[in-house]
Amino acid sequence: MLIPLLPTPNQEQLPLKTNVCAYGGASGYVCGEIVDFDATITVIGLQFHPVTKVSMNKPCLEGDEGAPVYIPFNVPNSKQMVASPVGQVIRDEKNSEINM
Repeated sequence: MLIPLLPTPNQEQLPLKTNVCAYGGASGYVCGEIVDFDATITVIGLQFHPVTKVSMNKPCLEGDEGAPVYIPFNVPNSKQMVASPVGQVIRDEKNSEINM
């Protein structure tokens, strides 16, 4: 099933513990919550800061990089799901957590 996308909100407006989901090529459908907005990660020997750190319900695998991270929600008075993109999966070399 395809999920429609809505305009992207400003990430600074998202509170900690906002529920987000991703669909990676290796892990499939995963969900979790935002746990940090000021993280530093290492990717291919380079450090990136600030990064939004997300705690997901499954580990991030190598084939998940680049997958969209989005906020899922229902259209009011409908069973239709929509997704608002807020980032993409970046795998931290140190602990394989999902970041965006």
